[in-house]
Amino acid sequence: MFSNFRHAFRQLIKSPGFTATAVLTLALGIGVNTSMFSVVSTFLLQPAPYPQAERLVRVFRSSPQSATWPHSATDIDDVRTQSSTLASLVAFHWWTFSLSELGRPAESLQGLVASADLFATLGVQPALGRAFTPGEQVPGHDQVVVITDALWRSRFNADPGISAAPSAWMA
Repeated sequence: MFSNFRHAFRQLIKSPGFTATAVLTLALGIGVNTSMFSVVSTFLLQPAPYPQAERLVRVFRSSPQSATWPHSATDIDDVRTQSSTLASLVAFHWWTFSLSELGRPAESLQGLVASADLFATLGVQPALGRAFTPGEQVPGHDQVVVITDALWRSRFNADPGISAAPSAWMA
């Protein structure tokens, strides 16, 4: 067996072009596979950073037009009332918001429009201020936002009194 390795090593030394190509191909393949495993492990194999993350599921509705067709508010209410297995059901979708204030340029922000029980379902609380209340899910009373720490610091200078800001700032 040892003589087989010596023979293989001698053959590799005799053809340096082939050896370099083989080594580079192996190095590239191992590097790409390691990178892909890191990405898959991070996004698919690790649990979400929430308490009882193994109990969270995402429900999609499909149609011929789209594999992730959105649910209507009526559908969500029907599922919420008829389900005996779901402890909570949260509706959310991504949205682009405009934040404007007199004397400052408007800013486009990415965020979620979500039902009031989002934070309770995820088992988290905002670091400062409060989460949504059920009354704020009613149309006309839904002018409340939860902002990121980064936006709070950059746009509002980390003002702890920002929760008293007029709703006209939020669009």
